[in-house]
Amino acid sequence: MKKITLLIFVALLSLCNLMGQKLTDPINNDPNVKIGKLSNGMTYYIRENKKPENRAEFWLLVNAGSMQENENQVGLAHFTEHMGFNGIKGYPGNKLTDELAKIGVTFGRDINAYTSFDETVYTITMPTDNPKNIEMAMNILKGWANDYLLDNKEIEEERGIIIEEYRLRLGAQDRMREKWFPVVFNGSRYAERMPIGTLEVLENFKPQVLKDFYYDWYRPDLQAIVVVGNVNAAEIEKMIIDKFGKIKPKKNPREKLIYPIAPNKDPMVVVCLDKEAGGNVAFMLRKFPHFVMKNVGDYKTKMTHQLFNLMYDGRLSEMLQNPNTPFVGANVGYNSFIGNVDAFSAQIVAKENQIDASIKVIMQEDYRVLKHGFLESELKRAKEELLNKYEIAANEIDKTESNSFASDYLHHFLRQDPIPGAKRVLNYAKKYLEEITLEEVNALAEKWITKDNFCIVIMAPEKEGVAVPSENEILTIIKDSSLENVEPYVDTYKEQEIVEKESLQPGTIISENRIEEVDVTEIILSNNIKVWLKKTDYKNDEIMFKAISKGGASLYCDVDLASALFAPNFVHRAGISEIDMSSLQKKMKGKELELTPDISTFKEEITGKSTPKDFELFFQYLHAFYNSPRYDTTVYELVTKGVKEQLKMVEGVPMYRALRNIIKFVTQNDYYSTLPFIQITYSEDFINSADYERAFDIYKERFANPADFIFVFVGNFDEKVMRDYLELYLGSLKTSEEKDDINPHVVKEFPKEQKIEDIYVGTEEQSFVGIVYKQGFPWTIENKTILSVLKEALDIELIAEIREKMSGVYSPVLVLFLDQLPKPEYFMMVFFGCAPDNTDNLSNAVFKILNDMKENGPSEETMIKVKQQLIKRQETSLKTNEFWQQSLTSYWFQNDDIKTIPKFEERINNLTSKDIADFLQKYFDAEQYVRVNLYPEKE
Repeated sequence: MKKITLLIFVALLSLCNLMGQKLTDPINNDPNVKIGKLSNGMTYYIRENKKPENRAEFWLLVNAGSMQENENQVGLAHFTEHMGFNGIKGYPGNKLTDELAKIGVTFGRDINAYTSFDETVYTITMPTDNPKNIEMAMNILKGWANDYLLDNKEIEEERGIIIEEYRLRLGAQDRMREKWFPVVFNGSRYAERMPIGTLEVLENFKPQVLKDFYYDWYRPDLQAIVVVGNVNAAEIEKMIIDKFGKIKPKKNPREKLIYPIAPNKDPMVVVCLDKEAGGNVAFMLRKFPHFVMKNVGDYKTKMTHQLFNLMYDGRLSEMLQNPNTPFVGANVGYNSFIGNVDAFSAQIVAKENQIDASIKVIMQEDYRVLKHGFLESELKRAKEELLNKYEIAANEIDKTESNSFASDYLHHFLRQDPIPGAKRVLNYAKKYLEEITLEEVNALAEKWITKDNFCIVIMAPEKEGVAVPSENEILTIIKDSSLENVEPYVDTYKEQEIVEKESLQPGTIISENRIEEVDVTEIILSNNIKVWLKKTDYKNDEIMFKAISKGGASLYCDVDLASALFAPNFVHRAGISEIDMSSLQKKMKGKELELTPDISTFKEEITGKSTPKDFELFFQYLHAFYNSPRYDTTVYELVTKGVKEQLKMVEGVPMYRALRNIIKFVTQNDYYSTLPFIQITYSEDFINSADYERAFDIYKERFANPADFIFVFVGNFDEKVMRDYLELYLGSLKTSEEKDDINPHVVKEFPKEQKIEDIYVGTEEQSFVGIVYKQGFPWTIENKTILSVLKEALDIELIAEIREKMSGVYSPVLVLFLDQLPKPEYFMMVFFGCAPDNTDNLSNAVFKILNDMKENGPSEETMIKVKQQLIKRQETSLKTNEFWQQSLTSYWFQNDDIKTIPKFEERINNLTSKDIADFLQKYFDAEQYVRVNLYPEKE
């Protein structure tokens, strides 16, 4: 009784505190984060957090970026960031990444950095099960903050890597940026300080110039330390004081200036055309001073902004269900833009020859909102959606990942964004959200939709037969008063049920079996549907789902292939049962659930997620995908036009053309192929061969027998509720005894002979190389483990050789994945960008790495790194619902034993370099490959 009384008292106390809150009160910081400032001016944020377990985020924030560069330093803020991985106190050269790799910290994944206009940020995700790791992380942060070595030799070696990164960014986007930046930024310094810099400076700067940047701007008054995770906050604070408190403040520090963007009274327009541009993009923005939240009233105002954005987004989503809409994607809203500037902006991806029509549609919608406002029904749905977002964040506060908190503290330090914490924000929403009136939201339109500070940027391909409006034509559209003649928006939504619950004939659970090794319960329903349940507490408000079956498009002949592959998209875009997609999207506002069907070469599946609160609606939606998919022929044009437009957008981009050619050569133009990105090779004839009637029939055939699927649920569900829903919604589905298998003969073989192709695309001095292998192997859990280790080992060797040693590439990409069907094979591709005269040299280096690996396996040092990286990654993955959702379904599909999942670490530790070499000697032919080289177009 005392306990109940105490709980009531606490609840009343919280309510009283909330009721006593005034709009003029300051926004207090989340009490769970310790914020401090050292005497030298350095700020720190510390928070104890348990997700993921035995991990912590260690970040260094530097409140300086490319905007602080002198004219002779353009690009050196970013170059300085790179040097943080090439020598700090205690870790000369590449020792930093080497030592971290030995404890499972992977470069690029667990340790990284970025440089922007206004900040530079370094991040490490560190295992904390050993106190030495915490000490190491703090020493690294100290090294970044104040103890760069900046060895001249290391600077020169890094120069080549940076130049290759610069080369990768060349192309249409860069050329168009040079034209539109000066317009949008209206003469501001932002137009002149792209973080990557200029080739002239990168090639010619003296090391001292870079050192000057580091000494000027890496100083405690511009820095913050962020530590969030499985740590002791008091101990971390003591370490910060001991290590960073000794850094002396700079004498006569340079002032960090915040560079303004000058206003423009008249609209400014710039049209950028380029033969290699990807897509028809219109960017419309109106600029405003940055909105800084200081008190509770400001947070209420922020919620008003969010409601406006949500309602506008809802109207755009409805437009996108109409195949005659002139754009394939659009986003409109008020958000922070850059520096001390916010923007009410629209990003539009227009269909070909419809840029002007797209701008008109968005301007008409602006005027519709400005003249007639939103509706109460729209506001109600937006409030439900926003409140649901806040509720989930508050419910998941003890399961929130540490990097999410670290990101919040970054924005607090750099932009003064408040950090009240998810529970306090939910309290604000419960108190103030309902008070926000439609008039308050609609009033924002008068504030934001103005002719002042208005800019429009057009970026489009320059190609025959494509009309792009000129700058004068865009200005004419802006001044066209007829666009203001708009009717009020009409909300046609009517509440409808997805399933008539009373009409269902529930089944029963006829058997249950516990699989102890993976904590999974196998349930068989009376209609023979098999379900695997794994109840977890990894998230409080998350239930992940997947149902999967064998068969897929392999069971259909060539003439039906397009229909089969497009069928799930047709069904998904139509809505469900008697509810069209626009109505379904409105019905789902304020609810957290997703379901997406798919048909690929050898399987059909439905993937989704939900929360305990919305779980019954989730089951009704799932039931309908099997029992009552919606028939709507209008989606045929919507889907097929959308795919054609997307392919048109990338056809001129050199990198995509390189990738498309690689896939074409490797698959021999086979659309049955299971390779990723096969869609970018689709021809217009193939897309047009899809038939809606046939596609709908194929969908019904593939999902006709739910008993041919495995249904997997992972997450925080109530077990009794789960069983009730299984019996009602899955147990009532019609099933049969028929079981489908695959047709293994539809996929073409990998080319038997070595194939080398040169293609000439693009105008920049820029090349791409793709080297592809596809090799068979016996499908065993041991061999799959070997291939996991091989992938990590090759990643390490490629970076060490062709990036660090040869300075020939910025970031080599290695793709390695396994297919059991139609026969066990692994696909491996090495892909990199480089200088055109370096393709052979680098390719030969890759071949040497592969041959050395085949001869000797990985070095012992590499094996230590790989094992730790894979084991540490698995430790984190095992505590996520996504891992179990994916692993359980893939193991079932591949006929693997799910009981072996927990033995991953044992298998990894038992592997030797000799095992890798032996495998490659048996199952890797280094000479059977496809190599595609992309070179600039010949003059």
